[in-house]
Amino acid sequence: MDNLNRISFHRRLIILLIILTILLQGIIIAFNYFRQLISFESSGQFVVIFSTRIIIGFISSLIVAYPFVFIINYLNKISPWNTSVFKRISIQLTSTILISCIVSLGSNFIAGKFYPLYKPETTNIANDIMIYSVSNIILVTILEAWMSYETGRLALLETKVLRDKLIKVNYLTLKNQIEPHFLFNSMSVLSGLIHNNPDMAQKFVKEYTSLNRYIIETIEHPVSKLSDEVKFVESYIYLQQLRFGPSLTVSININPDLTQYVLPPMSLQVLIENAIKHNIINDENPLAIDVYNIQTDIYVRNKTRPKISSIPSTGTGQKNLISRYELISKRIPIFMEYDNYYIGILPVLNPDFELSSFAKSIDNRYEKDTYC
Repeated sequence: MDNLNRISFHRRLIILLIILTILLQGIIIAFNYFRQLISFESSGQFVVIFSTRIIIGFISSLIVAYPFVFIINYLNKISPWNTSVFKRISIQLTSTILISCIVSLGSNFIAGKFYPLYKPETTNIANDIMIYSVSNIILVTILEAWMSYETGRLALLETKVLRDKLIKVNYLTLKNQIEPHFLFNSMSVLSGLIHNNPDMAQKFVKEYTSLNRYIIETIEHPVSKLSDEVKFVESYIYLQQLRFGPSLTVSININPDLTQYVLPPMSLQVLIENAIKHNIINDENPLAIDVYNIQTDIYVRNKTRPKISSIPSTGTGQKNLISRYELISKRIPIFMEYDNYYIGILPVLNPDFELSSFAKSIDNRYEKDTYC
């Protein structure tokens, strides 16, 4: 995508310069002709001089435009318009006039060197410099507007591509969260509780409702607060512990300072669910899952006791998590096996510094949403 955008940018820039060169050289020749600073003995001579000026002018415009593109990009970084307007105007005006003088003198010299009919003394060099300076100021203005347009266009295109990818990833996430096995097991547990422990059944329904409510409310958000993720995970763990009893234990020990940090919704739950799905859990083989942080990384660790009849993991959950992180940050999860332990490492992100502009824009769109 980046290479295609770069090629497209250069192609459109060259077309723009060709059009501007023809217009500019036509203005210069007409100006000099009507002021009787230049004359043509025949139409053939006019074609030769006009063609020569177009060729030289186009080469000159290339020589001029690319430094301006570099200067504009550089100034966008060190002196953007919204912070240093006067400084920005001063630098661009000075550099434009300086480059215009150099190019104007150079183009007149080259034209006179290779085409004797077009001698520097037959035209007013000062007028050329003035016209080049004015035209290049206009060129810089056009380049500024065009590059701003290009930046906005590419940003919109990138946002659309990322939004489509986010929708696809969210669909896969939602599909995994409502998989038939989990629904079936939950309903089986609820059915038993209704007859044996109605109060516990009510609590089960409350936690199950809370869990699904969170899924619906956050599925379109690129990120959720770690504190909300922990609450969601606690509801999920409660439902699973009703099924497995004391054979399943989950300890959560996370620094409270990280609770306002963010991560993709349901990331933590995915790792806990994978541990439950792929390991034996019974009285003889209890499963203990540890959730803790080291600096700004959340570790989810469990001892591996793979189910004998378990289907080999396809890694879909891991790939999905990585894709969701790639949409919002440069940091991505890490998964490893070490000394019979499976460890998943999820970065938690400072929303003020580590989120991509795409993630911030999407998240801001939903922050005022309310749900019934």
